[in-house]
Amino acid sequence: MANELPYIGFGTDDNGAKMGVIGAETYGSVAAMLIARASMANEPVSLAAALNHFDENGDDFDVITDPAAYKADFLQRYAAEEEMDWDQFTARLSDFELPDFEQLTAPTVSGGQINFCANHLGLEAPYRVTGLADGSAPLAYQPI
Repeated sequence: MANELPYIGFGTDDNGAKMGVIGAETYGSVAAMLIARASMANEPVSLAAALNHFDENGDDFDVITDPAAYKADFLQRYAAEEEMDWDQFTARLSDFELPDFEQLTAPTVSGGQINFCANHLGLEAPYRVTGLADGSAPLAYQPI
């Protein structure tokens, strides 16, 4: 059991500042988390979650860890909305073109860059996210 990953989570402290947790330790930035656990840089899902959490736009997004499940859920919601009566005051997935699901991929890290997909929590739509894997610059979020 020595190879088990410790708990990795994200939240806010009592003052509302963003924090990350690895095991029982708390950290105030991605950089601090990476210093404490250098192997996290080789764990793309955990790294994507940390970078997204600490990014200025991260509160609006959740990392997509299973692209196939996300696509299936998205298409199910899209089809269900097609059956509903139109309402000018309700934005729906079916009001827009389908995303390019070929772009949905699990998080990857290569050459100091991270690439992952995230779901916009307000729009319920997928975005492609790119940026520096060390968290030294804001991430770029682009709709798919």
